[in-house]
Amino acid sequence: MRSLFSRWFSRSVTTPKAAATDSLDYDQWIHFDAEELAETGIAKAYRKLLPALATYVASPAELTELVDQDLPSYKVQCGGEEYVIWSADEPGTEQDGWARATYFLFHMVNQQLTEADVKFYAIGADNDLGGMFLLPERAESAQATIPNKSYWPYQPELDGPWYGMFH
Repeated sequence: MRSLFSRWFSRSVTTPKAAATDSLDYDQWIHFDAEELAETGIAKAYRKLLPALATYVASPAELTELVDQDLPSYKVQCGGEEYVIWSADEPGTEQDGWARATYFLFHMVNQQLTEADVKFYAIGADNDLGGMFLLPERAESAQATIPNKSYWPYQPELDGPWYGMFH
């Protein structure tokens, strides 16, 4: 069963030619919820995307969550790096938790794709966040067929207020 999200996007293609060459396969869209990511859900999301990542990377990196209920803090380790999602020790991280969790999930995946032809792109945001493995030229061509810029594939950034989203 195709989701409402998939049906909406398949209607965004404006011409039969564009449908044949520029539409995205939203059945490949991996749904996340930025709120869940920020609330100690990055490992669960990473496990969800691992089968797709394994088609591009021979040995996907291990990911470990570090949660300190006493401080409180939430960190993730992956590929020899540690990423602070939020911490009482680092002012501002809690209020930007959704953006930081999104950025670091996509960053950790894309760090592993440096030798691949594809990148892992975010599509949507907040509770309707998703990701898709795309060739960069495919992501760019989607911009010609998707009328709403907020649903264009993008690379998350840490700089607000848009955090890399087109607007």
